[in-house]
Order: sequence, then structure tokens, then C-alpha cells
Amino acid sequence: FDALKHQYPDIVGYQLEDSQVKLAAGWLIDRAGLKGESVGKASIHLKQALVIVNKGGCTGKDVCDLARLVIDRICREFGVKLEVEPRIIGATGQKELADA
Repeated sequence: FDALKHQYPDIVGYQLEDSQVKLAAGWLIDRAGLKGESVGKASIHLKQALVIVNKGGCTGKDVCDLARLVIDRICREFGVKLEVEPRIIGATGQKELADA
């Protein structure tokens, strides 16, 4: 976090009890310029970086592919691997993003 804070003084992070820092994914997504990014009919909201919108006819695959794109871009640009927090439920039950 200290190295990122040095490079990006306005980065948002929250101190955890175990001396780790939880980074604000919305800040990372916004800073990476991903608002409005689309895959198929799924898109990152233009005003709220943590919201994926359905532009009409969006599939679960579109949402998962967009999530993977965001995770990959954040990892490349900041060296941070985002974790998927929402649960992904498919026709056969809960899935991991890699399997969705």
C-alpha cells in the first residue's frame, strides 16, 4: 500500500486490524479508466465503478467476462488482484468466476 500511496497519493485504502490495507476497488476501477467499458451487453456504469449494467440482452457470460477483464486490467496497472465478492449462481449452483 505504501508504494501505491507514493505513486497515487489519492488512493483510497482502509486499515484492517492485522496491519493490512483493504483497497477501494471502485477507486482502482475508476482510476484505470474502466467506467463505460463493455463486454457484450454488460458494461461498467459510467458514474459508479462498482456497478455492472445490462445494456439489454446481457448474458451471465458477458458479466463474468467483464469481471475478468476488470480483474486483469487492475492487476496489470496496479499489481493488485481483485477478489470477486458477489456470489455467482449458475443453473447448476454456485460457481467461481474462473468456472462461470
